Order: sequence, then C-alpha cells, then structure tokens
Amino acid sequence: MISVLYIEDDMIDRKVIEREAAGIENLKLDLLEEFVEFDASKYDLIIADSHLGLHTAGDVLGSIEHPAIVIVSGHFDNEKIEDLKRNGAIACYEKPFSLETLLKHCVKDDSGEINAHPDYSYLANLSGGDKDFESELKEIFIQEVPEELALLNEYFSKSENISVAKIAHKLKSKIRIMGLVDIYKIAEKIETGIKDNLDFDLEKSIKQLNEALLRTCEIIKNE
Repeated sequence: MISVLYIEDDMIDRKVIEREAAGIENLKLDLLEEFVEFDASKYDLIIADSHLGLHTAGDVLGSIEHPAIVIVSGHFDNEKIEDLKRNGAIACYEKPFSLETLLKHCVKDDSGEINAHPDYSYLANLSGGDKDFESELKEIFIQEVPEELALLNEYFSKSENISVAKIAHKLKSKIRIMGLVDIYKIAEKIETGIKDNLDFDLEKSIKQLNEALLRTCEIIKNE
C-alpha cells in the first residue's frame, strides 16, 4: 500500500486528484486544505501546491524532512524549479498533472518488498550534471554505509539505543541523496521510535535497514 499526502487549498484540484486516486489500486490518499503540522513519516510521497494561503512551497520544504516531496503549480519558470529542488523538492510539476505519473517518485516493488534501487533525480540536481561528482558521492556511499551499519549493529547489541538513533539520523542524509524513499522511512522510524520511546520492533527495523542498504550498495557497485 502506497500512502500519499496532497496539500492543496483549491477544492477543484483536490476533487480531481481524489477521483484519480480512487481508480488506483493499493493507494491511500490523504488530503489537507492547508499547511499544518503532520507526521511526514507516514507517507511515501508528499505533494504540495506552491501557494497555500499564507504559506508557500518554501514553508513546506523548510518544515518537513522527507525524501519525496513534489511541488505542483499552475506555472513554474526554470529558476523557480531549480530553487525548489535545491531546497529539497524531488520534482516540480505544472497543473494539470497525473497522480499516477507522480507515483514514480515513491514506487515500491510489486512484491511489496523494500525498494533498494536508487532514484538519482535529487543527486543529478545536486551535481548540476557533474558526473564525476555523482560518482564520488556514490563511492562514498558504498564505502561509508557498511561501516555505519556495523557501528549501528554494535550499539544495538549493547542496548545503546540512543547511539543507534544517532547513527540512523546520520544515515538519513546519504539515503535521501540516493532517493531511497522506502529505506529512508525505516531509518526515520528507528530514530523517531527510539527518541519518542514508541512501541515498535526495533530489531526487525534494524534488520530491514541492514538488508536494504547493503542491497543498495551492491546495486550501485554493479551499475
């Protein structure tokens, strides 16, 4: 099941997307008429209009830490798109748009397994087309991720959960750059769950994080 949040203050735009969502299997769509505080970790994709009453897309991007935020508007110029992407948007689309098209930014494997395949959209924007820079970041990823996972596992074996949360937080930055939406949510769950003392299966989440990130490392190595 894919969970999507659409923040939109125009009733017609909300109705159009709500109708399209009803015809897409395994999709749960939540709607907000204005920008308010919410739990971003619940969603695989967040779509926000560029203007929401007194709030702008900048307010959304500045307040939410999430690897898959798409900004939509009636019109964008290239300068605005680049500015939004620099501030964390994974993509920008002009209205009218197809919800099904936007779902590629949070796509999951058909099996329901965690998607470990990188989406390099954010990395490409970050690099400005510099392939050497992109290759350097990929090399850093496959070198440092296994080391950080080993440290996380060591802390977990010693029941030093606060240190586990710190490593999960550190990993989130690398995960986000590689466009790993599913894996980001696991790291976020570990960090938030420990900090907020939530009731969840930490051991299972750590196992999922290890398996998924090591799989990503192999995928990048074999590209």
